[in-house]
Amino acid sequence: MSEQHTDQRQQNEFEDDAGVDNMSQASTDHYLDHEPFETYQGKVLKLCHLLWSEHPAEGFSIERLRGGSSNRIIGIRVTDAGGRPSGHSDLGTTSHPNPSQPASKCALIDSDSSVAAKPRQETALPETSDKQSENLNLPSGNYILRVPRWGSQNFEHEIAMLRLVKRSVAVDVPLAIHFDITNGDSNPLGSPYVLQHRVPGERLDDVWCKLNHTQRLLIGLDLARLYIQLMKITNTSGGIPDFKQPPTADGMLKTYDYEFPSDNTESKNVIIPQPPVDMLCERLARWGRDYPNANGDSPYYGAIEMVRHMQATNGTFESTGPLYYLNHGDLFPRNIMVELPTQNSAFVSGVLDWDDAHFAPAVVSFAPPAWLWVTAFWKDYDDEGFLDEQDIWEVAGAEPEDETSKEIKNLFDMAVGNKFSHHAYSPDAKVARKIWKAAYETIGKSWIEKDVERMYESWKVVQGRVD
Repeated sequence: MSEQHTDQRQQNEFEDDAGVDNMSQASTDHYLDHEPFETYQGKVLKLCHLLWSEHPAEGFSIERLRGGSSNRIIGIRVTDAGGRPSGHSDLGTTSHPNPSQPASKCALIDSDSSVAAKPRQETALPETSDKQSENLNLPSGNYILRVPRWGSQNFEHEIAMLRLVKRSVAVDVPLAIHFDITNGDSNPLGSPYVLQHRVPGERLDDVWCKLNHTQRLLIGLDLARLYIQLMKITNTSGGIPDFKQPPTADGMLKTYDYEFPSDNTESKNVIIPQPPVDMLCERLARWGRDYPNANGDSPYYGAIEMVRHMQATNGTFESTGPLYYLNHGDLFPRNIMVELPTQNSAFVSGVLDWDDAHFAPAVVSFAPPAWLWVTAFWKDYDDEGFLDEQDIWEVAGAEPEDETSKEIKNLFDMAVGNKFSHHAYSPDAKVARKIWKAAYETIGKSWIEKDVERMYESWKVVQGRVD
């Protein structure tokens, strides 16, 4: 097993920890200094009494959910005196008068796509509050409590990102209702936290294998519509949006770079508007300059050569028009919520985990959801032929072998349009995405550097430049 696959598997274990039904001590064992859920839920209950000060004590239901390596996740259901989750429980959801036609919820019309749909019904959300955790008297409903495992995360940035996305896409996102970024002195948890409304539905990776072909087609259509909307969120500079700075004169967001291990965390490296090739090569050059190998060289310099060759030969990275598009960064089934009203209907109800969202070139942001039609992605990890989240790009554009998968891919490609497909399946797409991911790591990992080196050596063979 390669170092990359080992790292990926460990990460998946962090994210999935254990099923909700058998989660006693398993995930806490990963984080030895964190309190077991059996006692921690008492602190959550005390917090509930502060946030929902006028609700009865029996009106709170606390549920342990699968967390990740960064956050502890708790589900909170708040009911009124009659036992009903009134008020806020439907926030952010979409009206579906005809469950057999779930795709009608997405307001997407694109000149390059044959798919058009009706606008969704908006529901007002309360303003985000950062007041101390006392006597807020929030409405009843379904909520998510996120508690960072490693100190205070950048909650304010995450909240601003979610509101940007909410204004632009039809599916639900977990908007923040309240947060506390203090060191925990003002709340029963003793730590920072953010309270979000709970996106309805089930995780797609939990139900995919149970879906019939019609439901999978409908999910594919909804994802096509989502990508079309994300294609409209553009910027003249790449990187992480800086929501603390005013936009530029032409309405663009200012951006900053991902951190390097040696960066001063108090400062940000501002990224100026520039072509994606220049931005990417600057990042690669810094990896090569700051972290050379034993002989003073670095495979990242080879990656620069590959990037410039891609651009000169195939125009892989756009140089005119919108140069950067909002990239979710982790748009895989574990972060996609779906609802299944009937056996012949299904729709994407929401998308989670926008923490890594940033502006990236089209060839990166338009990575297709190939797991819709690549059946090897859904095999067990140890099965022959299994493809992980990186290897799937090797076959994303290939014609599926079975007819049902072929129909899903063809329908998605038709719905999402030619512009998306042009970048999604470009000759250099799989390598370009791997180089971008390697360049924008924030910590040095030996297997990433080895992957870059392998890519460069393979590329030299194809180019007939074997040393």
